[in-house]
Amino acid sequence: MTDEANRPIPDFVPNAAEPVREHLAASTDLATFLRQAGTLTLDERRLIAAQALILLEQNYVHLPLKAAMYAVNPVQRLRLLIHRLERQTPQDMPPEWMFHTEMSEIFHSVRDLHTNYLLPEPFVGKIAFLPFLVERYTDQQGAHFMVTQVAEGFLAPGFKPGVEITHWSGIPIAEAVDLAAARFAGSNPEARRSRGVQSLTVRPLRIHLPPFEEWVTISYVDEGGTKREFRENWRVVDNLPAFVDADTVSSVAAAQGLDLEADETSRARVLLFAPRVLAQAKAAEAGEPAPDLRAGEIATTLPNVFRARTVQTSAGTFGHLRIFTFSVDNLETYMKELLRLIGLLPDRGLILDVRDNGGASSSPRSLPCSSSPPAGSPRSRCSSSTHRSTCGSAASTGTIHGSTSVRGCPRWTRPSRSGPCSPAPSRSARRTPPTRSVSSTSGRSCSSPTRAATPPPTSSPPASRTTTSARFWAPISARARAAPMYGRWTCSPTSWRAMRTHRTCGCRRRPVCAWRSAGPCACATTPAPPSRTSESRPTSSTG
Repeated sequence: MTDEANRPIPDFVPNAAEPVREHLAASTDLATFLRQAGTLTLDERRLIAAQALILLEQNYVHLPLKAAMYAVNPVQRLRLLIHRLERQTPQDMPPEWMFHTEMSEIFHSVRDLHTNYLLPEPFVGKIAFLPFLVERYTDQQGAHFMVTQVAEGFLAPGFKPGVEITHWSGIPIAEAVDLAAARFAGSNPEARRSRGVQSLTVRPLRIHLPPFEEWVTISYVDEGGTKREFRENWRVVDNLPAFVDADTVSSVAAAQGLDLEADETSRARVLLFAPRVLAQAKAAEAGEPAPDLRAGEIATTLPNVFRARTVQTSAGTFGHLRIFTFSVDNLETYMKELLRLIGLLPDRGLILDVRDNGGASSSPRSLPCSSSPPAGSPRSRCSSSTHRSTCGSAASTGTIHGSTSVRGCPRWTRPSRSGPCSPAPSRSARRTPPTRSVSSTSGRSCSSPTRAATPPPTSSPPASRTTTSARFWAPISARARAAPMYGRWTCSPTSWRAMRTHRTCGCRRRPVCAWRSAGPCACATTPAPPSRTSESRPTSSTG
């Protein structure tokens, strides 16, 4: 069995799909790859560790939070690693993969998917894989782990999609997943468990720890209820290239904001379990009809990015659009193909599927709301709530320039706390409404909104303001000019006692600090309350 497990080329490769057969034939076993992975000198290892220390100790703002949440000290671990490296010599230093393993463990200890240690060559672009895919589902009996994909040409007795995995190298599968999850990033147990399942059979070596085991023994129950097992070697092969090379200096690469692990894993799954996508991409480049289309599937020029089809349900026929990635080098082509596919799908409804999408481009051109659909395409209703949730964040940060509204929808503006989103008023309508003075117990005056037709007050701060209170004038004026409102509150308290008397608006229904807030009142048309100058402070009695 050992000789069979260590065969140079797996048995399934000669029977693999034609688009990937030659690619998979170049794979090697994990042990051979790790023996050849040694290009860093001792000085380069020391430099990497020193740079990591500067990054985490002086630039990672979440370090105190992560150290408190997970009881970890990555900075001290790096100091100890640097100390050991200073005592090592080129003759007695450990293998390079062990150095990368320790560095990855240090970075993964903070459980932050945005803080990663990326391995250099020869790990860049490599994946370690087993020729099948395992996914998790739950029912009344608990969690189950089922085989959902098998590489074409791979054969084992009774092993096919639908069989249930029971043990992983002698360990119950649920515990094996938890052990794998503990080695990877994820801010909570559920996120780590999801990564653990994902990494059972596919691991991008640039961001993942290399597997400790050279092979695994898979125990499973076939469809007939028979318990079986087999052993399979980890193999290493080049992954499919990314659409955008994040290592090059370009505007497209700078706009990337993706989950690197999810993006690498998605391309690896195409290589291993969806070779027909590669054949379709090759046909699209040559201008030929797409081969191997399934029932209801629509041909696309970007099969690595989109999969469009019609699905029949009890409620009727709907469109299903799967978007595998947003990481593309040509956003204009991406948007044109997206809108073309939407126009070909049934207009009764659209199922938008972005599962396992690693994200990527943050450019506004990648947002559907920044483009108008072509003539004849089904249109979506744009309400204040949907527009605020989809475009409000980008509009407020300036990443979307100009109008982001689709045809027939007013341009989005900051909503009030008391009502729905409304179109932006004209510049003249944004002027300060008339005010009337309301006295306070401290003798200071606070301006309250009113609808009376009196001239608006001046927008400059009163001459009697102190240096302390003058600091609040500029933010009030800036906020007042930036958003539409019913009224504006200004006052100039010079003591905290005076400030406390101005903590309600005219209607007294919504707590608001009048000297700090420039937002609208919940009931701006309500008359202001009478003066409180004659009110006496309540006194307490001891009975």
